[in-house]
Amino acid sequence: MKKILALSLFLLLATMSCKSPVIELEAQTLPYNLKAGWDNNPATDNVLNYSVYVDGQKAVTVDNATACTPAGCSTIVPIQTAGQHTISVLATNQYGDSPIAGCTSCAFTINLTVPTAVKNARIVP
Repeated sequence: MKKILALSLFLLLATMSCKSPVIELEAQTLPYNLKAGWDNNPATDNVLNYSVYVDGQKAVTVDNATACTPAGCSTIVPIQTAGQHTISVLATNQYGDSPIAGCTSCAFTINLTVPTAVKNARIVP
């Protein structure tokens, strides 16, 4: 019985941890310049460039040589609208495109924020 209970608890925790939280970002203007990152493909893939998609639409294509370092790849992706979005990336070499890699932890929401209240409003002679 203890083994069944422990296994049930493990499965429950594993299921709960698979759900990715939506990252909340605050912006006062659009577009919002989001920095997206990903791991390098193996050198044997001969990647020429990567395309970053926002909500399934290609937003940016970056050259492998300029977007990547040994530590990984990244680029700025302009997000044009407020609300919930997702990011995905695909790699391209001379033979074609990789499958699009959806990012399970890359759901995010951009909330537009109003400025803070004006302080010390007054008439100036």
